[in-house]
Amino acid sequence: MATRSLPKIDANPTKRFFISMLVRDIQLVDAIVDLIDNSVDGARELRHDQGPDAYGDLVVDLSMSRDFFEVHDNCGGIDAKHAQKYVFNFGRKEDHPGVEGSVGEFGVGMKRALFKMGRRFTVESRSSKSYFSMTVDVDAWEHSQESPWQFEFTEYEEDLDREVPETDRFTRVRVEQLYPGVAEQFALGSLHNQLAVMIGDQHQASLDLGLSILINGKNVTRRRPLLLRSSLVSPAHEKFAIDLPKGTVSASIFVGLSDSGEQSTSGWYVYCNDRLVVNADKSELTGWGRAAGGTIPLYHPQYRRFRGYAFLSTDTPGLLPWNTTKTSVDPNTLVYRTLLQRMIPLMRQVISLIDEADKELEAFPRGAGPLNKAIREAKSVALSSIPLRDKFDVSVARSAGARAETISVQYRVLRARMDEAQVALNLTSASQVGLATFDYFYEAEVE
Repeated sequence: MATRSLPKIDANPTKRFFISMLVRDIQLVDAIVDLIDNSVDGARELRHDQGPDAYGDLVVDLSMSRDFFEVHDNCGGIDAKHAQKYVFNFGRKEDHPGVEGSVGEFGVGMKRALFKMGRRFTVESRSSKSYFSMTVDVDAWEHSQESPWQFEFTEYEEDLDREVPETDRFTRVRVEQLYPGVAEQFALGSLHNQLAVMIGDQHQASLDLGLSILINGKNVTRRRPLLLRSSLVSPAHEKFAIDLPKGTVSASIFVGLSDSGEQSTSGWYVYCNDRLVVNADKSELTGWGRAAGGTIPLYHPQYRRFRGYAFLSTDTPGLLPWNTTKTSVDPNTLVYRTLLQRMIPLMRQVISLIDEADKELEAFPRGAGPLNKAIREAKSVALSSIPLRDKFDVSVARSAGARAETISVQYRVLRARMDEAQVALNLTSASQVGLATFDYFYEAEVE
């Protein structure tokens, strides 16, 4: 009996559904930073030398208004053949020739950003040996029935007779017919400010190498990670490798204290290939409230001077634990679990020191004790100047002699009211608030 051929089941996605799902879970500012990731990768490929000021003449220029969004860079351009075969795929092909140390990994960032913002976009680029341009009407493309999915070039030149000078290479991405909500946000100065802060944090390493990023003509300033250091105050700095079947991830961890008691910037920072993906985290994701390597308390304002910086880097970006929007990490990956196991013991050292410094205030009001004095006199330094050291410490003699001359006063108040008092007085612990308010009462009513 002949075998009957059975029909195939249609499992193709619709373009409308695909676009909707692609843009649903990313914020507008994160989508814009994804576009900057492409420029940064271009700079890395153009300038393999990562020495000081390696990107000094490279510029990423963002312009936005109610009518359009545009990003223009001179970071080497996109090769036309590369654009034809790889750049506009939804997802990254296995044979994609990536950039070493890339911050673009999943092959969705640029497309997601373009579809997020509007109904018409243009991409134009000139590289060392090619030029192309393309314009996509999203409505027309969405309703077309071609299979497989394709975009069309409006201009295409490859294998040019002469190499294009570096100064003439560029990429320009422009989005028009903006969605109403996007147009409204682009008209707000608050979005520009939020974006400037995010870019300054997330691309600090590229800014350090001289890359200029402009938002409507204004330079983005970097916010460099700093820790207190002196002959007495020693931040911890560890380096190690995480070996995996498909490659190796290099890891570095720095922990210590900041000279700032600003609560919004305290916590852990995690970078993947120098791209910030976890920002000032104070949750269980980075060890707060965990019982491992010694109990780690839940975050409290008394720990607002804690700072931890963890860096993961590899030439194989697929090994890194970042999520597709690069706004967090997958805590279940072997790489991140290994990293966290090293973060927690170092974190415990700093937290114990903060607790000890707070207790010292009971004996030495106004921070006159040796521990608090050493911390107060330490200076903020860049992470690059911190040597390897597997322990955080403040090397002073802990004096207990003065405790006999003092008395401990304890009383209980609502936590919310205490938190408000700490903020109002710019103090970091309940004991400091108690001392400050007692001094205020004593000077006003007793002296």
